[in-house]
Amino acid sequence: MKCKLSLVAKEIIIAHDTGVPSAINLLEGIHAASFPVLFHEISFLTVWAKDEGDKDQQEGNLVVECSGKELVREKIEIAFGA
Repeated sequence: MKCKLSLVAKEIIIAHDTGVPSAINLLEGIHAASFPVLFHEISFLTVWAKDEGDKDQQEGNLVVECSGKELVREKIEIAFGA
């Protein structure tokens, strides 16, 4: 598998009829008076391409780090559709 796109935005909307995602208010940089910064709501979108021979179902971990310190680790499942 290869990651084709990763981004963080305030909101990710997925069209009901086409399944195409739209990212609203992309987070391109963080400007804060001090750290740590609290974000009440953010969304993370990633798009993966399946290589030949890869399984349709894959498991992995989403890890969020800041300055080398692990903040979040969550198991995820990637399911490629037809």
